[in-house]
Amino acid sequence: MKINHHIWRPGDNEYLWFACDKHNRIAMFNNYMTGEIPLCIMTDKDFKEAIDSLYEYIFEESNRFSYYRKHGQTVLKYYSFDSFRHRSHSRFDKTPETPYTLEEVLASITKYNQDNFKNICDENLPSRKGLFLFDAIRGYQPNCDYPVGYEGETQAGDYFSFLMPTDYATLDDIPEVFHSVIAKSDELDFTQTDLIKKQDIHRYFTAFAL
Repeated sequence: MKINHHIWRPGDNEYLWFACDKHNRIAMFNNYMTGEIPLCIMTDKDFKEAIDSLYEYIFEESNRFSYYRKHGQTVLKYYSFDSFRHRSHSRFDKTPETPYTLEEVLASITKYNQDNFKNICDENLPSRKGLFLFDAIRGYQPNCDYPVGYEGETQAGDYFSFLMPTDYATLDDIPEVFHSVIAKSDELDFTQTDLIKKQDIHRYFTAFAL
């Protein structure tokens, strides 16, 4: 599947994609139908199938390769208001919706990082697989979503740092066959990156990590 980047616009579909920073540390990006996707990925005719295979490898859903494990922690950086908010019970409820407290979000994430939880999921990707997670800000109305805790200006489609590892996965942990669908930035350091503006995606990620 190849995305025609001349006609594709955010909102068409939801996609996951992977990238590495200037230190070859790996991150997973979820565009939530609003975030831009690097042109090098969009113009690859086989990107969807290749990224699906990489996803299955990361989430240990395929037996094609031997898996790796990290032994760090999952660190919460910022979180989505749209994902973690106290919602109105009906359209007649005029009570303002409020974000979950930090303690509520941490409790939600911590349960997936317990030893008795065996599956790989987004919430334990940092601790078990060493990946950074960046989420795009959702929605098409102002302030319907924003990264809670971030103090700068944001807009839908910006990617914010959601979860961070302490034991990092790098390209050396990933089979070389997948390097051709991992976008590479020669400027970013994911440990120091709070937000990536949507208009900067194509500037930061111009090629694959070949």
